[in-house]
Amino acid sequence: MLLNLVKELADIEDLENKISPTQVVYFDYLNLFLLTYSTSVAQIVDILIGLCAIITVLYYLWIVGYSKFILY
Repeated sequence: MLLNLVKELADIEDLENKISPTQVVYFDYLNLFLLTYSTSVAQIVDILIGLCAIITVLYYLWIVGYSKFILY
């Protein structure tokens, strides 16, 4: 009974998504402000954050030295 109702509601033409979807990234920072940007900008930001993480690890290894990570 409920399944039939759901099937009928899914077939109603008035409920079709008539707005074309956009690919936008929304970023909310602690409910203080909201940033919106496109997916290409999101990919660039992700790559930059990844590069910063790799540079941080390499800098740490350069300062401390690699020998402390070898288990004897």
